[in-house]
Amino acid sequence: MKIGLFGIGLEAYWEQFEGLKARLEGYLAVVEQKLTAMHPPIINLGLIDTTDKAFAAGAAFRKEDVDLIFLYVTTYALSSTVLPVVQRTKVPVIVLNLAPEAAIDYVAFNQLGDRTKMTGEWLAHCSACPVPEIANVFNRTGIKFHQVKLKKAARTSVVLDNLVKIYKLGSMAYYYKGTGNIDNEDTINSIILGNSLLTANGIPVAGEYEIKNAQAMKIMDSFGAGGSFTEYYAVDFNDDVILMGHDGPGHMAIADGKCKVKPLTVYHGKSGQGLSVEMSVKKGPVTLLSVLEQQGGKLMMLIAEGESVAGPILEIGNTNSRYKFPIGTRRFMNQWNSHGPAHHCAVGLGHISSKIHKLGQLINMEVVKVC
Repeated sequence: MKIGLFGIGLEAYWEQFEGLKARLEGYLAVVEQKLTAMHPPIINLGLIDTTDKAFAAGAAFRKEDVDLIFLYVTTYALSSTVLPVVQRTKVPVIVLNLAPEAAIDYVAFNQLGDRTKMTGEWLAHCSACPVPEIANVFNRTGIKFHQVKLKKAARTSVVLDNLVKIYKLGSMAYYYKGTGNIDNEDTINSIILGNSLLTANGIPVAGEYEIKNAQAMKIMDSFGAGGSFTEYYAVDFNDDVILMGHDGPGHMAIADGKCKVKPLTVYHGKSGQGLSVEMSVKKGPVTLLSVLEQQGGKLMMLIAEGESVAGPILEIGNTNSRYKFPIGTRRFMNQWNSHGPAHHCAVGLGHISSKIHKLGQLINMEVVKVC
C-alpha cells in the first residue's frame, strides 16, 4: 500500500505570524515519522495552503498512485484546500483531528503580552476548527464521511496478535455474550477488524464459535486459496446467483479491490456496535469447503466449485459476493443441503477440489464434491 500525507493551512497566515508555518510543518513531520514507523514509505506533500496547491496535490497523488491519504488538520484552513485533493485522487482519506498538546498552557499564553504572538500561538492549537467544515463539504459533494473509533480497534487488534503469539494458535473460533460488562462490550465492539487482519495473515478466525469452519478456513488458507468465513443468505433467481457473505471476519487478502471499514450502529443478533469490514471476494473461480460432522461424530469435507461474478451487492458493512455454480442455483442448494452441513462454510480462490480430495486421502476423511 502506498500512503500519502498532507497538512492544510492558510497562506495569508505565514507573513502575519512569524514561525507559525515552520511550527506546523514540524507537527506534520512528527505525523510522518509515526506513519513511516508503521508503513514506509510515506509521500508527504507538506502544507497545502491554497486552492491551486490543492489541485496540484491531487494530481501529484494520482501520479504517485497512492492507495490511502492521511490529512493532518494542522490549523484553520479553507475546505477548498481539501476538496480538490480528495476529488482528484478518489481514494479513502483519513482526517486526523489531532491536537499538538493535551491542553493550552493558559498562564503562559496570557503572559505573552503581544496580541500578534498570542494569535499565532492560538492558531498553532487551532487544528479542530475546520473539521466541521470539511465534514460539511464532504456531505454536500456526496463524499461519504464517517467518524471512526480506530484507537479501540487498533488496541484490540494488538491484543489479538498477542493472544495468538502466547498460545501459539493456528486458528480460532469465538462467540460472545458481552452484555452487562462494559469491558467485554468495549472489546467486542472492535473485534471484527482485528479478526479479519488475523485471517488475512494465516490465522483464520471463525465467528459464532463455528470450530469446524475455522478448520475449513485453515485448510483453504494452507493451500494458498484464502478461506473467508461465509454463509449463503439470499438468492437472486433472475441472475441465477447466490448471495454469500457474513458480518464476521473476512479474508482481506482475497478481497476484490479495497476493503472498507464501516461503523455499524447495530451488530444484528449480537450486543453492541462498532467497526465492521466490507469486502467482496475477487471475481473468478472459487471453491467452497465445509467441514461437517456425520452421525457418530465422524467428519467429512463437502466441496463445491463455482465462480465469483460481478453484479450488485448489499453495501451494509459486511463481506458480500455473488456466486454462480455450473449446476445452477436450485440444484446447488438442494445437493449442498442434502449432506446436512452447517450454514457456514469457507470460500477461497481457484478450483482446488483435486487438492482437497488428496488431503482427504492422506487423513482418511471422506470428501464429497457437489459440483
